[in-house]
Amino acid sequence: MTVVSASMTGSESALLSGFRRLPGIETPWRQPSPAGSDPYQAFLRTMYNAFDQAEGRLFEWFRSPAAFADEDTDQPSLTAIQRAIHFVQLLRSDAGYLRCFEGTRLRGVSIGTAGSIILEFGNADRTITCSFEPDGTAEQIVIADGQILRGPITLPLI
Repeated sequence: MTVVSASMTGSESALLSGFRRLPGIETPWRQPSPAGSDPYQAFLRTMYNAFDQAEGRLFEWFRSPAAFADEDTDQPSLTAIQRAIHFVQLLRSDAGYLRCFEGTRLRGVSIGTAGSIILEFGNADRTITCSFEPDGTAEQIVIADGQILRGPITLPLI
């Protein structure tokens, strides 16, 4: 399924036409668990609702990046926005990737320095920050048990 909606302009559709939802579990939370209270299903439901909100914000920034810049915030980079959308869609469509974030919640999406896009996940025990830079690179920083772990985020080509 191509990620293009009727509310997008022609340039948005053209730019995002290469984004496709990756094969996998599209919406596993829509299927009720036998007991009705499976913690993983509740986690998926919470995350997918947060992904909807994050995608909405990212598409809003994509439509008009200059509208979100001010004296304290750089204009978000279209490349960084595209990478962040791709990442959110990857998490939404591949339960294997999403499992890495189990037990956390999406705290928010924000514009970082030089137009980067930041997604922050966390709970009381760990924080996961995913930073998408204007040059197309992405980095994940995990803070857990008093340690900081860094590494690049490699997204599959679509």
